[in-house]
Amino acid sequence: MDQREFEQFSDTVINRGHILDPYRDFIIGRLSQYQETPAAQMHDWLKENHSDFPKVSPKTVYNYVMKIRQEYGLPKISESERQYSALPKQPQESMHRLTLVRPNFARAMARVRKGVLHCNPAKP
Repeated sequence: MDQREFEQFSDTVINRGHILDPYRDFIIGRLSQYQETPAAQMHDWLKENHSDFPKVSPKTVYNYVMKIRQEYGLPKISESERQYSALPKQPQESMHRLTLVRPNFARAMARVRKGVLHCNPAKP
């Protein structure tokens, strides 16, 4: 194979269509609407919504979804980038309930250490 033949071959490989090209618009639409969608979820959606969807590997769908993300600037939003808010303050009564439980636990543990309170293991 000389250089000219190699260039022709590489052009056909680069310009070759992808098996998932018929579903490109569906994938772009879903990724635009739900950017946090993983490729596994996209694979399930494709199988659910297209009866003619070919049997392909999940890795094939992953590679195609990543290619679409890169081409259209649709990065995957990770959980660490999501917005969280602080929890509302707890009423003081709930804090007191916690402090009432702790002294009883400490007394029980002291009895276990002294041998007053015995824990019998279950017999087989």
